[in-house]
This record gives sequence, structure tokens and C-alpha cells, in this order.
Amino acid sequence: NGVRHQALNTLARLDHGAGIPSLMELARGGSDTWLTRESVQALAHSGDPRARGYLRSVVERAELPDELLAIAIRGVGREFATARDGELLRQVYPKLTSERTKQSVISTLGEMGGSANERWLLGIARDENERASLRRQALQQAKRAGAPMSELVAMYDRTSDPAMKEALISVYVESGERIATDKLISILRSEENRALRRRAISHLGKSEDPRVKEALTKIIDQ
Repeated sequence: NGVRHQALNTLARLDHGAGIPSLMELARGGSDTWLTRESVQALAHSGDPRARGYLRSVVERAELPDELLAIAIRGVGREFATARDGELLRQVYPKLTSERTKQSVISTLGEMGGSANERWLLGIARDENERASLRRQALQQAKRAGAPMSELVAMYDRTSDPAMKEALISVYVESGERIATDKLISILRSEENRALRRRAISHLGKSEDPRVKEALTKIIDQ
């Protein structure tokens, strides 16, 4: 496949996008799975308007096998992405049936950032009907997209899911912001779930914040 791969790369780099129509034709099908995948991959790295139009149409139909659809989704969200591309990914998400493709949308929107993507990711993180793994991923990506820590702190008391609370604790620890540390101290003092309290204590034990040391000392003295 080395020679074929080199030929595909050469097509993708031809002046004035001369190779894009050939790559689109190769990506549209045939029995050669490797060739189809590599052609979609090449188009996903292109900023040519025709390549991007092809990727958008693929994502909108959501009919390709998971691996190829995931590649197209990531391609739509690369450095050439626009606000409309973000909107397309948010709209197509409910049509997707596999965790792999949904993960691709979530991670891509997190990388794109922006207030619309941030709000959407927070919505997925709050959705108790969504798979737990996707909610946790959406939480991390919402933080990456710029969600305010105040929003993430407020989520803790709105959820009863211990796994989600544990994920939120991890976000607070990674943040280091004062509001996040304050929430960790609050969890340490008042959380009834002992496993979650232990999780908070294990992380706060590394903190140099005098308020943390005071809270830990009070627990020891109880």
C-alpha cells in the first residue's frame, strides 16, 4: 500500500486542487475499503471548497460506515471550519447511532470552541438520557470549549449520578480556579457519598491552599 498511499498524497497536493475530483470519486465507493478510507482521509485534510462540500454532504447523510463517517466528521471541524459547520455537526448528532461517531462530534466541537458549541456540550453533559461515557466526554469538552467554571460547579448539585459527580470532581481538580477549589472543599465537608468525599480528599491533599488544610484538619479532628 506504500505506493498507493504516495499516489493519493500526490493527488491531494496537486496545484489548484486538480486532484480533488479524483479523490472524491475514489471516496464514493467501490469494494476497496482501504482506498475509500484513505481518500476520505485525504479530503478531510483539504481546505478545497469541493472537498469540504463533499465532507458536509457525507456528514449530513450519515450513511457511511462508522470509521469513515468519524473521519468525515473530524474533517468538517478542522482548521477550515465555519460556524455553519459547527451547526451541522450539532444537528446531525441525534441521527448518529454509534458511540464512535457521537464521540467524534463531541471532541470536534470541543476543539472548535465558541459559545454555541460550549452550550450544546453542556446540554449533552446534563442529559440524563444520554450514555454516561458521552456525558463525561461532553463535560470535558465543554470545559475545553470555554464553559465558565461557575456553570460546571453548579452542575454538581443538579445531578444525582455518582459517576457524573466523580467526573465533575476531576474537572475541578484540573481547573485549579478558586471557585473550583471552593466546591471541592464544600464536597469534602458535606457530600454524603463517602467514595466521592474520599476522591475529593485525595486530590485536595496535594493542595497548598491554607483553606484546604484547615478543612482537612477539621475532618481529622471530628
